[in-house]
Order: sequence, then structure tokens, then C-alpha cells
Amino acid sequence: MRKRDLKKFNINENEIPDIKERIKNSYEFKNRKVISEEAPSKKRINFFNRSWAPAILGVGVVILVCVISLISTTISESRRNSYTTDMSLNYVSSKSNLKEIVNYSKSREKNNSAGWFSLFGASFKAMEDASPVDAPNSIDSENGGEYSEEYAISETNKQVENVDEADVVKCDGNRVYRVSGQYIYVNDINSGNIGETIKIKLKENNKSFINPEIYLTDLYLVVLFSDGWYYSSSTINVNIYDIETLELVKTYQSKSRSLNTSRLVMGNEPILYLIFNQYLVEDGSSYELPNEEIDGKEVEYDYSDICYFNTLRNNCYTVIVSIKLGEEININSQVQLGDGYWDAVYMTESSIYLARVHYDYSSRYISFNVFEGYDGYDTVSVIVKYTINNGEITPIGTIRTAGQVINQFAMSEYNGYFRVALSQINNNKVEVYRQDKDGEEYKFKLVGKVDKDLGEKNEVIKSVTFNKDICLVVTAKNTDPMYKIDLSDPTLPVIMGKFKEDGYNSYLQYLKGDLEGYAIGLGYMTEDISEYYNIRKGAKFGLYDVTGDNPVQLQLIEYADVYPEACENHKALFIYKNYVGFNTNQQNKYVLYSIDKTIDGEGNESAVINVKLEYAIDYESRLYFVNDYFYLASASRLVSFDSDYQKVNEVIDDYGYDYEDWYDYQLMD
Repeated sequence: MRKRDLKKFNINENEIPDIKERIKNSYEFKNRKVISEEAPSKKRINFFNRSWAPAILGVGVVILVCVISLISTTISESRRNSYTTDMSLNYVSSKSNLKEIVNYSKSREKNNSAGWFSLFGASFKAMEDASPVDAPNSIDSENGGEYSEEYAISETNKQVENVDEADVVKCDGNRVYRVSGQYIYVNDINSGNIGETIKIKLKENNKSFINPEIYLTDLYLVVLFSDGWYYSSSTINVNIYDIETLELVKTYQSKSRSLNTSRLVMGNEPILYLIFNQYLVEDGSSYELPNEEIDGKEVEYDYSDICYFNTLRNNCYTVIVSIKLGEEININSQVQLGDGYWDAVYMTESSIYLARVHYDYSSRYISFNVFEGYDGYDTVSVIVKYTINNGEITPIGTIRTAGQVINQFAMSEYNGYFRVALSQINNNKVEVYRQDKDGEEYKFKLVGKVDKDLGEKNEVIKSVTFNKDICLVVTAKNTDPMYKIDLSDPTLPVIMGKFKEDGYNSYLQYLKGDLEGYAIGLGYMTEDISEYYNIRKGAKFGLYDVTGDNPVQLQLIEYADVYPEACENHKALFIYKNYVGFNTNQQNKYVLYSIDKTIDGEGNESAVINVKLEYAIDYESRLYFVNDYFYLASASRLVSFDSDYQKVNEVIDDYGYDYEDWYDYQLMD
């Protein structure tokens, strides 16, 4: 009893004998099982009172922890090392069905407590062996090809032969075309002589344009640009001009948020491929269809035109457009549900590979001490393949695997196999996939990989280049191990050797022609600050002998406190025959080098870099070679040099902006 109750009834607590014991016995009586007096009483056993119980309980806890750890490790390893191919291509059936698909994708992601693993891991499965076949319309693809003396016009530096990439300057041997603000500048050229500048205004309205780029064919000048100052409110435009008259003959517009990338497949009838991303816009009961116009007329889509893969996040449109640039211009589109902007796009004459990287934050502590090259989270790359044939675009399937596809050069298709380098801190790898036919569907099967000893502690992949059966991979934190990998046996790729140097290469390329067996690298000099952190201290340009198992550095040129555009944009690099050139960003100085073979006293062959030309010009500049003359171009200047590297002619223009229009446009906004 409480003391106030004792006082109320005049009861002294000390006068109640064994009160605690009586209460205890009363409780036990109420909970005791009643049995017959004749039945023998059973002795009650209390497990927890036994001396051996704690030991048994401890063993059980240990076993439970081990089982949980094993399951967790298995899941983690499955996430990192497993792969899957889900070829379940589907098409949207109706407007309401589109809403259902998108909502399902959102809810699956929202309820996914295990991060992206639950979405991907649920469908992880090994494919049964099937009869190997070449990919449809598959061809061998590499950055290669021999130079001939008849071919005396250089091209934009591109990844794959016969697949051109857009740039700010183009040359067809007769003219140089330059991007300059709201205009395209065109100059005739002939034996170093430069004609007067012809100006083409991209659009007759009060807007300025973001990042125009150019393509050329035998019949057309094609300009890609975004009007407006912000991508979020921009229209992506394609203007097609007659190459002779420079008259506008066709326009294409997309209301997409951004143009992911583009490629021009060369041939008798070149075909331009554009990859757009467009966010889904709700219209009440569902989502709007993609918004495009051809010559000012809206393109009509049907919901049944939209395809999707079950295991992808479907919250955005990916629109792939083909524009056939023959005597007649024909435009075709393929619309797929996808997941935003594609991080890397690799394209051959017959295939398109789109790569998207996802980060799994669920399995590790999220650190806010972010530094260059840090990849503290698990990453998953989703790669979607299309085949292309004469403008027709066909979705084929997907690959999902652990790691990050860093850029387009990390992917390669060769001899019917797809190779991909994947970066993840302390877990870098190169995988080889074979495309098999399973019934009426094509699937990718992982047949070989290098996932051991590729990179030192805390290193990620910085650059990759494939050349037939050989792959060069650079991993780095602050030093640059360059690995040479033999892919001649796709089922058993092996690391042949490596070379280590300070800094790292962000771009690698094999040379060709007489310089086959040599490679160049562009990248950065770095300074180590801590175990994980480093800073850039300048740039470097290196020449390597890659004929043996271990790459050998022949020469290294360093640039203090400068960062050339070519380190991050391969199209800013001039490569033709034995010439290599780029703007060093050192007082905007463009440098042209020659790589020349040498023979030492013992008859051993090597190569050396020699400086041929240095000239100060705008930062974003390009160099072209036409019939023994060099043409150095920027937005405001075009300069020619002869074969002795002497200046022949120069044209200086204003930057192509109508500033009154620009101010009017700002007031309109």
C-alpha cells in the first residue's frame, strides 16, 4: 500500500508481517496452473536460470549475425558484380496507360528502401548459353583508318570512323564555317587565300543562341542551336542550308529541355541522329506527348509510339531523331521513356549505346567531403542499345552493371562484342559482352572481364581508349598508372602491363598510319594533398610507345597553371598524319606539334615531339589542313599558314552578336 492509504486506515506498515511475500505469493497463485491432487506435480524448468543458457544464447546470436552478414555480403557482391539483361521492350497502349507506367516507376523508387538494388537486383539473373550471333547490322568500330595522299583534308577529331561529331568549326576543303554568336561565318579558301566573310544569321528574332554547332555534307550545312538564354525554357533548332547557295531549306524544332548529343553517319546519303531529353509535363489526366515541329508544322505522335523497358526508371522522354540528308530530307523519330539526361553516348554506323549512371546511397555513409575523382557510393550503369539502319531506329535491349561509364570512350563495339570500362573507387573493371539471340529476342551475355588489379588504392578510371583487341586504361588519384589490356580472347581478357607517371591523362588516343604502335595522352599534372584529395597544377602532353606489354613514355611536355580545352573536349584536338595541335590556354597560344620517327645509333626506332607553330588566337579555336595549308579558325579570326608554317593571310571579324537585339530580348523577358 501507498503510505497515504496506510495512514488513512491507521495501519502501521511495520505491523503487517511479510507484506511483500504475501503479495508475491498471491501473484504466483493467480498464475499457477491448477492440477488434480492425485496427479504428480511437475517440476518447472526455467531455461534462463540454467548455467549453460547464456552460452547457448550467445552462440545463437553469433550464428544470426553471421547469417545476416552473409546475406548482406551476398547482396552487396551481387550488386557490384552481377549483371542482367532485361529485353522486355514494351509499348504504351494509351494515354491512361502512360500515367500508370510513370506512377508505378515513381512508387517503386519511393518504396525502395534498399536503394536502386531492389529495382535492379530483383531481376538479376544469369542467361542460359545461347548460340552466339553477330549483332544486327554489326560492324567493327574503332577510331582508325589509314590516311592516303589523295585525302588531303583533315577532319574533326572523332571517336569512330565515318561517324562525324558536331563542332564549332568545320571545313569541306572549299570553305571554312565558324560559329560566332548569333551567326555562322563562312569564308572561301584557296591555297592559303581567304575570301570575305559571309554572315548567316540563325534566326530573325530578338534572341541569342546557346552553343551552336555545325555539320557538313556534300549537299548541306547543318546548324544545331538552342534559342534563349536558359536550357529550361529553350527550343532546340536544326537549320539546314543548301551548301552552295547557303539558303535555308528546312527547319526542325524540338521543345525538349536539352539536346543530349548528336552524330552524323557518313555515306552516299548521310543521316544525322539527334538524341533529345524532354521532361514529362502533366496535362491533368496524363502527360503531354513530345512537342516537335518540322518547317513550322507540329509533328503528330500517338501514345502507342512510345516504347519503354520494364526495369528502367521511366520519368522522362528520350527522343531519337534521324534526319536523312539526301536529295530529299526525310525525318524519322523514336520515342522511349527513360531517366533524364544520358551521361555518355557511344555510336557506330549501326548502333547507338546510351549510358546512364545511378548512385546507390543506401549502403554507405554519405560524406560531404567531396573531392575530385571520389566515388564513395555504389554506382550502377544502365546501358540501352539501339540498332540503326538507313534512318530506322530499333530498340534492342539493356545492360545493367556495377560501376560508372565515365564517357563515350569507355565503350566500344568490335567483332560482334561490346566492351565497356567501368569506374568505381577501388573496384575498376573492363567487361566484355556478347550479343546472343534467344528466340526472337537479343540478349547480352557477360563473357569475360578484368576486375582485379585495375587501379591502385583510392583510384578511379580517368581515360580509356580501345584499338581493335587492345584497350588502354588510365586510373588515377594523383599518379597515373596506364594499363594495357589484351581483349583478343573476349572470354579471358588480361592485363599485359602498366606504366606509372605523375598526374594523369584525361584523354588517350592511338596514332595510325606510319605512327601505328604509338599513342598520345593529354591530361593534368596534380599535387597530392591527402590520401584522397589532389589538386590540378597544370596540364601535360605525352607520347608513348605501346608496342610492348608495358607502355613506355617517350616524351612529356608540361604546361604550368593552364588547362587546355582539349583535355576535356576531344574535338578541340587536331590530329592529322603526324601532326597534333591544340590551344594550350597559355596566353591563348595555339601550338602545332609534329611527331617524327627517329633511329638511334643501334638502329632502334623511336619517336619524338617537335614544335612547328605557335600562334596566339581565341581560346576556342580549331585547326584544319587543306592541300598543304593550315587554317586556324576561331569565332572572330581565320588565319592561314603554308607548309613552312609561315602566315599567309588573316581575316578578323567582330563577334557575331547583335547587342541591340540582345538588350531588347532581356527587356522582353
